[in-house]
Amino acid sequence: RVHVLNELDATPTDDTSASHRLTMAFSPLKTASWNIAAVNNNPFEYWITHPDPQYEELMAGVQGFIDDAGDRDVAVSEVFTPAMFDELAASMTAVGWE
Repeated sequence: RVHVLNELDATPTDDTSASHRLTMAFSPLKTASWNIAAVNNNPFEYWITHPDPQYEELMAGVQGFIDDAGDRDVAVSEVFTPAMFDELAASMTAVGWE
């Protein structure tokens, strides 16, 4: 869904009428946003500028780990074992998931 901002008060509207589209076509400023991202709980996906030096240290540390995990790198199978996968697959099948 695309939200169009009303050029006078910048409030989003879902008005897609021909008259509204015509008005917007001759407006000096046209903007639209389309959120195509999924909900994500990953705090490390977005790195922002923040005045707290601890934030910078945390994010730089995470990036350093991603770039070069070294001996801290572990295979997924060490954390999520084949037995755990089998249990999950059985639970998914039981509720009808394919």
